[in-house]
Amino acid sequence: MTKKIKILKEIKLLLTQKAGEDIRDVVLYGSQVHKKRNRDSDYDILIVLNRKYSWPERRSILDICYEVSLKYDIIIDSKIISIQEIEETPLRSHPLYKNALMHGIYA
Repeated sequence: MTKKIKILKEIKLLLTQKAGEDIRDVVLYGSQVHKKRNRDSDYDILIVLNRKYSWPERRSILDICYEVSLKYDIIIDSKIISIQEIEETPLRSHPLYKNALMHGIYA
């Protein structure tokens, strides 16, 4: 298992332990996926939730990502979105989300 897959799976495990079935997908996208990375490239992570989330829940998710980034001495740039936002708002057309969902690596 590569380092990036290990990190991705660990994030999903920790998020699932905290939020249970609210976590739909954890997706790695960006330079780590497209082989355009270098030694200092960050890890772009999209976290898709099954429901809308509150600001305290968002903070809790970001805290988990921060702890993983400290553990592995990496930078994690995490984006959080609900499935409702993807399906019912103009965000579904946003290139960042489209690219992540179509070409990303799912945990």
